[in-house]
Amino acid sequence: MALKVLHILNSLNPSGAEVMLEIANSYWNENDVYSDILATGSTVGVYKKNLEKKGMRIHHIPLNPKFRFLLGFYKFLKTYHYDIIHIHSEGASLFAALAVRLQSRQTIIRTVHHIWPRRRLLPFLKRLVYRFISNKLLKVIPVSNSLSGQENERKYFYANNILIPNWYDDEKFVPVNDDEKKKLRNAYNISNKSIIITSLGGNWPYKNYWMIIEAISHLPVQTKIRYFQIGPEGNNNPLQKLAKKLNVFDKVYFWGKVENVLPYLQMSDYYIMPSTEEGFGNAAIEAMGTGLKPILSDVKALCDFKNYNKKTDIIWIQPAVNDIVNVFKSIENNKEDLLHDTNKFELSKTTKKNFGIKVGATAYLNLYKQHSYGKNK
Repeated sequence: MALKVLHILNSLNPSGAEVMLEIANSYWNENDVYSDILATGSTVGVYKKNLEKKGMRIHHIPLNPKFRFLLGFYKFLKTYHYDIIHIHSEGASLFAALAVRLQSRQTIIRTVHHIWPRRRLLPFLKRLVYRFISNKLLKVIPVSNSLSGQENERKYFYANNILIPNWYDDEKFVPVNDDEKKKLRNAYNISNKSIIITSLGGNWPYKNYWMIIEAISHLPVQTKIRYFQIGPEGNNNPLQKLAKKLNVFDKVYFWGKVENVLPYLQMSDYYIMPSTEEGFGNAAIEAMGTGLKPILSDVKALCDFKNYNKKTDIIWIQPAVNDIVNVFKSIENNKEDLLHDTNKFELSKTTKKNFGIKVGATAYLNLYKQHSYGKNK
């Protein structure tokens, strides 16, 4: 029996949930699960065309004002019929679930993509109340994408979330051997003597990319370490200004937003993520899938990779400049060996085993079929 699923997101951007839906859709279609997407941001978002190319129909009902969204989504469900409503947006979670329950008995699944801390009292109490209404009264099935996220939901919100890990495109993010890596570097005019350490993503405060640049400024002038910064920022972004101020602009490559990150990863040696917090770490699994040895903050979500990898696969740091400097010096002195062919392909194999497309996508497929509208009708 074919199942229809509606995924509810914010504006559609090239971030974790959207990319995972894009790469899993063909596999789901092969197993008679078909997806539409409802964007609830003020705009549909730039990733709309990417998802439409995969055969997903895109709808748009802005979340604000909330009452108009509730009414609009209720009418929408009278026109379009789905077996599963899968909510990904934190902001829309309660209102979307309420509209579904007012309209029908359809199954509602809600994935929590972020680890929400217990910092400010009012936002915490709001989430606590929302989760109680959603999970207990509206019978939403809650899912977490990481061990840390699952524990956070249990500890602070008394929610028993199912664990389904995120996934990456394991057919795309694959290693190259050392000879192919050298050819790539030659094509981009990158010295084969350089030690390339890469990060990927927008310059959000919690990403701490400034620490990487400052750490490089503490290394000897003759250092072989070079930093690839790949993200959406254009010219004269704060990181570029910092690199100029610290006189390390020649050691940092600001690639900006690139259409295809794969060659940049494949010509790199290490991947660094000195985040103060993360919801999961999709970029880290893409890097590990490509065979890069990661340098990760020992914080929630990222620390979960300890459960999947050998101790030597990952270099752990605290998100602090001194820690990054010490790791860079160790790398420079060859105390941390580069991952060559054998190790790279072994790390990639382990990453695919734990976070490949079919791992998480199959878990959701089974969840959809287990709780399908047809079964509960």
